[in-house]
Amino acid sequence: MTTVPGAAVLFALLVLGIFATYASTLGTLGTMYISSDGTFRWDYGFPLPWQTVVGVSCSPLRPIETHGAIVNAPCLKSYSTSYNWGFFAIDVLFYVAVGFGLLLAFRKFRPSPSLSPA
Repeated sequence: MTTVPGAAVLFALLVLGIFATYASTLGTLGTMYISSDGTFRWDYGFPLPWQTVVGVSCSPLRPIETHGAIVNAPCLKSYSTSYNWGFFAIDVLFYVAVGFGLLLAFRKFRPSPSLSPA
């Protein structure tokens, strides 16, 4: 029989969920969109994109040709970052649920200590 974890374990899962959600925006896991007016948009976060970075190209007439320069960031006139806190909360709950499931699976399938008479 499995028992429900205490408040300290749930708090630890929540903290790990927040760290995992933040870590999902690091690296190259983002999705990039290019519009015809020279605007670039990067969406970060997994499973839902909760961080969006929007940049305006120096060359709005041909943004596809300046793609290499945009990725290396010397040719952005301006950029802004926005956050979707609802998606952030859902992502945190996703990682908490994954951690909770792993914890329950570990508790169910770990070998129980044998009680030997002394």
